[in-house]
Amino acid sequence: MKLGKTGVITTPNDVPISLRCYPDTYKPAKRAVYNDNANNGMIMTLNVETTKDQSQNLMFGSAGIWINEQLYRICLFYEDNLDDRKIQKIKEHGEKLQKQNDCTVTVLPKSEFI
Repeated sequence: MKLGKTGVITTPNDVPISLRCYPDTYKPAKRAVYNDNANNGMIMTLNVETTKDQSQNLMFGSAGIWINEQLYRICLFYEDNLDDRKIQKIKEHGEKLQKQNDCTVTVLPKSEFI
């Protein structure tokens, strides 16, 4: 808040702030034939890195796709307007990951990932 004239308070424009959430909604099945939480052996883990300011704009992220507890694919994605030098570093990291893991690694801009 800024103080304007005596007795008048002005507030800055609203700035949206994004939050990272960790849901805890898993409920184990109790002798039921059907489990609402069943994932058919498929899980996707998602992680993103954002800028440190209030806007928390995306810089890059990763998604791991697991099928029957085996890593199937890794997707590395980056903000569409990220500079070329940083994109090249992400691609190099993707090549290293592909050599280390027995899975496909895809590197692409955020707009294609979505």
